[in-house]
Amino acid sequence: MAGGVDFRVAPDVRLLLRRRGPRSPFGPGLQRRPTPVTLDELLDLDGSASSWTSGAPRRPADQPDIDEPSVREWQQLSGGGLAASHHGGATDEWIGHEAHLQRLLSAHTVPVIRAQRPVLTPPAPVSRALVREQVRRDATHDIPAWHVRGRMLALRDAEDNVDAQVQVEQAHLDSEHATRQAAADTWWQRLCDAEPIATMDQLNQGFERDVVPAGPTAVEGDTAHVVMAVDTAEMLIGRREPSTRDQRSVSVAIMNESRRNRLYVQALCAGVLQVAAVSFALVPGIRRLEIAVVGVTRPGGPAVLMLAGLPRDVVLPDGIDRPAIAELVASAQQGRIRLVLERSGLDDGPKPLSTRTPGVQAALDAIHVG
Repeated sequence: MAGGVDFRVAPDVRLLLRRRGPRSPFGPGLQRRPTPVTLDELLDLDGSASSWTSGAPRRPADQPDIDEPSVREWQQLSGGGLAASHHGGATDEWIGHEAHLQRLLSAHTVPVIRAQRPVLTPPAPVSRALVREQVRRDATHDIPAWHVRGRMLALRDAEDNVDAQVQVEQAHLDSEHATRQAAADTWWQRLCDAEPIATMDQLNQGFERDVVPAGPTAVEGDTAHVVMAVDTAEMLIGRREPSTRDQRSVSVAIMNESRRNRLYVQALCAGVLQVAAVSFALVPGIRRLEIAVVGVTRPGGPAVLMLAGLPRDVVLPDGIDRPAIAELVASAQQGRIRLVLERSGLDDGPKPLSTRTPGVQAALDAIHVG
């Protein structure tokens, strides 16, 4: 496994996740080694997990059919006067497309839960009554019922041993708890130190749990490198969009290429912020994140579309549960983050970055074609 493990992410495209050493056995409440995340799951190639790779308005299985914000917006547009019988056909399609775009463009606004040092619950005090019952049962186990005097003497001796047995059992429980807490503390310290193996495992598990279309590729010092996999603009954004003809009529219109490209860049930026926020929340020792956005299903083959270098104190400073910045481009112009993005114009999509650009070849090295 020293050279890495590759996973199929699309026809004739495989992603190589490089790992260093064995997996960490420590984790909060985890007694098994985590399954490495694959981009088959992250990219939702089977159409079941995420909206990142399809313009079709669909949702995870555990979400309702209609998102509440979209319903409210639709009601405002329609004036709230349409009959319930009209909640179908074009209206349902409008709501679906609106919800899909809303999820893409607001991915970075979803709150994140920061990892915390696991504190295990101390064991409950040993029940003296239960211990006494067990001690008395053990003391008379081999004495026949008709041997009354022998049983009485055994029970008397057993009473003298109850308190000592309680102390023994309590000490055993306390020792087990201390051992488990020490293991949890070790795991937490490894995350605080951004130890590579623990960090990679934590990010893999977190991305899989939160259905984030990304995977860690390396950890160097306090910097984590992550590849974010995306589909083409047409597949990610879709070909149609919700529109309104008047206050009481909604429809779905063909989306022109310029608008699709603008929405595509906005969605990629929102996704980068989401990946960064989740990463910083999962691993407290990461101070900087290097994200490469890779189009893995482009007609010409995989290409790096965007590079972003994001410091923790800019994206997710202490005390907040979502990114402190909302615009990558504006933050880059202010010098707060590093962003490499090439476009011919504001209405064009991102151009593949040259392999001579620092960081591009390293991201592409994680992808096998053929």
